[in-house]
Amino acid sequence: MTEKLPEYLAHLQETHPQLMQLSLPIVWMGTRVNSLPNREGDDHANLCVNQCRVAWEAWNSVCCLAGYDYGLGAMGMCRNLFELVAGTLFLIQHPEKTHDFVDYGKKIAYELVRDMGANNEYLNAFDSVAGYRTLASKFGTQSWHGMKIRGLVEAVGMGDLYKTFYKEASSIAHGDSFITLRYKNRTWQLTRGVDEWRAYIETSLRFALSLMTLLYFTANVGLKLPYIAEAHKLAKLMKENDLFG
Repeated sequence: MTEKLPEYLAHLQETHPQLMQLSLPIVWMGTRVNSLPNREGDDHANLCVNQCRVAWEAWNSVCCLAGYDYGLGAMGMCRNLFELVAGTLFLIQHPEKTHDFVDYGKKIAYELVRDMGANNEYLNAFDSVAGYRTLASKFGTQSWHGMKIRGLVEAVGMGDLYKTFYKEASSIAHGDSFITLRYKNRTWQLTRGVDEWRAYIETSLRFALSLMTLLYFTANVGLKLPYIAEAHKLAKLMKENDLFG
């Protein structure tokens, strides 16, 4: 635990010291998982570990937004982290989906260059390596896992969170009127603002810790990473603090 904390985490140390103390094992685990070498010939493990690296950046983004008092932004980022963790858990548990995961990325890459106005010569060359027509037929309107987000989270045991946290975080991310509404004294008021949004700072920090714990625990155990013992200690610590089911 000798790593120097980034400025935004140091700031949160002053305002949410207990939660930031609990973040130290995540920092320890994250820095080590981020540094793992690729396993030769094991695309599944390498992809899953790389998703953990993406989640690390998303978690730090939540902390950064929370550290500078942006509760709504932190909650919106938590929604992204939630979907990322759910998808990564599914990929860890279903190595047979490795090729689908990669192929879906190729499909998105082709659509991006096409919609950004690439010329036909470039698109044809891109298609020759991406195989877009085949991939478009393969996936249709579905994602790589073949499910809607609700089905995905239920498949990895996170279904209860879909109706509560995910619904609230999604409303915030979408900019719905929910963000500004308050029901008080039997009247709807439209005056929620910055002071009340600050409550989302602690909510986002707690939920992000839960998600990262679940991710690192599943990745270490499911992929047989070098930090299985530490992952069990991390899960035990978070359970003791009501942050891990």
